[in-house]
Amino acid sequence: MQQRNKSLLRAFANSSVYTVFLSWPHRCGNTPRLSNEERAMNNLTSPTTVLSGMVLAMLVACASVDVSPPASVEMSDSTLTTNVRSSLASQPGLNPADIMVEAYDGEVRLSGFAASADEAEKAVAAARSITGVKVVRNDLKVK
Repeated sequence: MQQRNKSLLRAFANSSVYTVFLSWPHRCGNTPRLSNEERAMNNLTSPTTVLSGMVLAMLVACASVDVSPPASVEMSDSTLTTNVRSSLASQPGLNPADIMVEAYDGEVRLSGFAASADEAEKAVAAARSITGVKVVRNDLKVK
């Protein structure tokens, strides 16, 4: 039996299977000592190490996902805000300095102050007349 084990050890001496073969306990209870290099290689190829590396790679890949809104949406919202402000400025009898305009995804919010309820309605109508405006929220307060 020992002769057979010695011949198996010689056969695997130059292969990578050698380190795995030596790392498992034998039936006779004699487990040969491994060098530091062989132990390090066994640790790098262990299933736990490989699985941990794969999980880490997936976490790194998921962490690099960009969650900011696309630039085209931000640009269209800022363009929409600018267009509504210029429309308010062109309306006679409106003071656009007292009216704040915010736009997000086609929804326009008017806030601030209007001199009268009539002026507030003019501001809402001017905002609705702009292409791309889906909804106008009127949060204007009458002075």
